[in-house]
Amino acid sequence: MTSSHSSEAVQPSLSRKSLRIAAILEICGIYMVGQLVAFLILKLCGIEIPDPVKMLEANPNADVMGMSGSLAVILLIQYASIMIPAIGVGWWYRRRKISAYGFQAKTPIIYKKKPILGNILTGVVLFAVAELPGKLLALVDQFIPLGAKAATQNIAGQLNWNTYQFWVLMAVGSFALVPLVEELFYRGYVQTRLAEDFGAPTAILITAMFFQFSHGQYYETLSPWTIGMLVTGVFSALIWGYVFYKTRSLIAPIVAHVLVNFPVAGTANYFVFAAMIILIVVFRRQILASARDFGQLIKNDAHSRTGTVVAVIFMTLYAVLVSLSQDIAIVFSIAALIAALILEIIAKSKAKKVSIQVVHTLDRAQPSIES
Repeated sequence: MTSSHSSEAVQPSLSRKSLRIAAILEICGIYMVGQLVAFLILKLCGIEIPDPVKMLEANPNADVMGMSGSLAVILLIQYASIMIPAIGVGWWYRRRKISAYGFQAKTPIIYKKKPILGNILTGVVLFAVAELPGKLLALVDQFIPLGAKAATQNIAGQLNWNTYQFWVLMAVGSFALVPLVEELFYRGYVQTRLAEDFGAPTAILITAMFFQFSHGQYYETLSPWTIGMLVTGVFSALIWGYVFYKTRSLIAPIVAHVLVNFPVAGTANYFVFAAMIILIVVFRRQILASARDFGQLIKNDAHSRTGTVVAVIFMTLYAVLVSLSQDIAIVFSIAALIAALILEIIAKSKAKKVSIQVVHTLDRAQPSIES
């Protein structure tokens, strides 16, 4: 029984190309269908869906606390509506356990004697390395203005940072809740799901592009600044993905994400930059060893380069579509989820037949072995 179940769960008998298509379609489907379900739940509950940017642009004295509470509820319902089906499908299709989504703390890159503390420290160093280009971009912008910023950044700059209301809003919409739910979805679910059929290197790359281009605020107004944010964001997301792959824990990516999103302005940027350099120097051996390992991982990737490029382009364009036209994205995503489930049902059915054939073959061979 154990052998049969393992074959059914881990080795579905479809072509590699079909399995990859199923993975991509499943992610697209669950992402937008989950958001549609969340929208319907909010409407049925009579919860208004505020747009903090537009509200604060229209009225800087808007009810920030009420806005923060509504935003927290919306984010929790939205990502619950995405992750509950994702986890359910993962268990049905591949018997994927909860720990596979990063709910563990076993193998930090730094300070391995204390797994939780080590993962937190790994996250701090991850921030220093991955965000270094982004911090350099911010410092350059202070001397040479790089053009229009994203609307979210403009609003944050216009608010009064000396009020607790500001920090509550930022905690909900930027540096506390958002890193938790986004890392759970992008690294925990998307990267894990892709790695099953694409391998780790391709999964890291696709997830990084999907993650960064899902932040539509950076290409709604194109400027050297927003283009720089897109590029440096992809760099960060690649390294976050590698660290998640190595540690199998969400702790380090979440810590890094929190630090990236934490509001910093003016001269504080110089102190943060100095601290990043110090961390990089102190932990240079672990950083260089990880860089070599990441390079080797990419070099040893045996998957089709053409398939990787097509998947990366597709998921990037899908992220742009979601940001620019959600109605079209929802229709496509419903069809994608149906197609993915059909492919996965076929895969499980074929795997079950193969498993039964293997068991029957072993049963027929058993008497010969005993004699």
